[in-house]
Amino acid sequence: MTESGNFNNPKNPSQENYVKGLEYRETLYRRVLESTQEGFVLGDEDCVIKDVNDALCRMTGFTAGELAGKYMWEIYDDQTQSCIAPQHPEMRMSRDRRFEGALLKKGGGTIPVAVHGNILTDDLGRVLGNGAFIVDLTKQKEAEDLLRQSLEQRDHALRRLNDELAAAAKYVRSVLPEPFSDRGVAAKWKFLPAETLGGDTFGYQWLDDDHFAMYLLDVSGHGVGPALLSVSVVNMIRSGTLPDTDFQEPTQVLESLNKAFPGDKHDFMFFTMWYGVYNRKTRELKYSSGGHPPALFMEHIPGQPPRAKTLSVKNIILGAREDASFSQESTILENPGCLYIFSDGAFEITQPDGAFWGMEGFCHYMETQACANPEALDALVSHVTELTGSDRFGDDLTIIEAKLGLPGA
Repeated sequence: MTESGNFNNPKNPSQENYVKGLEYRETLYRRVLESTQEGFVLGDEDCVIKDVNDALCRMTGFTAGELAGKYMWEIYDDQTQSCIAPQHPEMRMSRDRRFEGALLKKGGGTIPVAVHGNILTDDLGRVLGNGAFIVDLTKQKEAEDLLRQSLEQRDHALRRLNDELAAAAKYVRSVLPEPFSDRGVAAKWKFLPAETLGGDTFGYQWLDDDHFAMYLLDVSGHGVGPALLSVSVVNMIRSGTLPDTDFQEPTQVLESLNKAFPGDKHDFMFFTMWYGVYNRKTRELKYSSGGHPPALFMEHIPGQPPRAKTLSVKNIILGAREDASFSQESTILENPGCLYIFSDGAFEITQPDGAFWGMEGFCHYMETQACANPEALDALVSHVTELTGSDRFGDDLTIIEAKLGLPGA
């Protein structure tokens, strides 16, 4: 910059240099305003428009001459005017005013804009006028509309999914047996899935006048897939439609299910299972399991605390190998008692302090409840809730209580 153009610190503060400085300022001001993509409007102290830049003219379609002489708020639509016009006395003296509104277009229509206005003063604080930068928000609003539509579509899909999950959960509940007491056997259960749909399902039923079958399975994972697979398995047992299967023989049931539901043909979903058959006349209990926690039989001897007996057979998880064979065990229940069949969610519990409850803790607790407490299952749920500090569990908690040969059963 030449010496004559240095208006900030002129070496020769003559009138000529001062005028040149003003001319330079105005040229610089014009270049800034005409190069910006933002619209600019300049008004006097009464907010009457004196000047606008080309960007604002391109936005609106009006020429500078058509906009000059209007009040600064008259370039907005009625709704925006209704918000800012009543504030005119305060706004024209405001040093910082920001708002969003709609700018009028020549020929009709509006443009969504963000406005940042300010009062203009000289070095002595005297009001010279009002200026405002105006940003076109059209693309931003279009993006917001697309986002809002996407969110609405997502919410609609989620509502449909939740409705479908609720219907599926209702269906899963519908296949579960009712609590009952009949012919020296009483059975009831607790079923608390970790999510709306879990992988646990179970059942019990009389196979004939003397043989009572009980079973519980746990499909890997949670959600629709495991729930539907577990229901399919239970329906085959309940309806007796497994081909060439004697449902009084646990090994035949597990082997038939293992062949009917190979994991590689069911999205690599596998399941554990405990299946037992109680003969009410001989008091023999036959049972088998595949990768499942042992059942507990709490023998009831009057005057003595219940004694826990674990009932388990080491077999492979179902669905893992189609040609797998399964073995079974049997025991004579010399005394009446309570049989508990459960999923691992009943005992694989990590407490808030990091301590693990585990099978041993579960067995000790059930020994204090079995037979003596008619609400042993409710007590278990309350105890687990206390252990976890929450009524939402990390895994499905499912347990069947079958009272065998006890008075009142």
